[in-house]
Amino acid sequence: MKDFRCKQCNRLLAKVSQNSRVEVKCSRCKTINLFSEEIFITIEERNKDLCTDPETAGN
Repeated sequence: MKDFRCKQCNRLLAKVSQNSRVEVKCSRCKTINLFSEEIFITIEERNKDLCTDPETAGN
């Protein structure tokens, strides 16, 4: 996994593996969140639909 660190304080923000799994630790509650490629695709497609659909854009 590749580490992603803060440029200011060098704090570890996330670890990313080559198979697009992301591990992020919440700085507020200290929970470790795991995300996979399927989740990113789902979020990306949903946001695209909300931005381009005039019926849902104002909601």
